[in-house]
Amino acid sequence: MKDRDGFIVVFDLSSKSSLNKIDKVYEQIYSHHPLKDIPIVLVGNKLDKNREVTTIEGEKVAMSYNSPYIECSAFTGENAEEIFFSVIRELRKR
Repeated sequence: MKDRDGFIVVFDLSSKSSLNKIDKVYEQIYSHHPLKDIPIVLVGNKLDKNREVTTIEGEKVAMSYNSPYIECSAFTGENAEEIFFSVIRELRKR
């Protein structure tokens, strides 16, 4: 895993517009990694808030980029560790 990059892309589950900006984030990452063989984990944060984005919507975007999808709450810590474990798993696959 030496000299490997991995990314965590986070959006706000309580804001649909936050999810709509994800494409630009992926484009920026891919502009620096044109082979697109870069581990990226998509994270929906603020699981503890009223949500505007469904799990299915988040999963659909993640699948379009071949990324794992995790929902978490930074406030409560729910699934926070799983995000980092997921990045490591993706790095090991490559």
